Amino acid sequence: MIQSPCKDCKVRTIGCHCSCEKYKAFRAKMDKLREAADERVRINAMFQDVMRPERRLWNSAKRQRNDITKNRK
Repeated sequence: MIQSPCKDCKVRTIGCHCSCEKYKAFRAKMDKLREAADERVRINAMFQDVMRPERRLWNSAKRQRNDITKNRK
């Protein structure tokens, strides 16, 4: 995790985030990272939705194999 520039800052005061250039750069970088992570989650969810029917077929085939190997009907 990326550490905020506020930790151990000598000039830190209440409400200094609105005027601190270091914090503004840090916040912009964190927002960009969060947007990229959100995009990855969205894409992954899309692929999960696409693969769901195939996974269902695979699971039913797996159950059938288990039934055969364990002599179930």
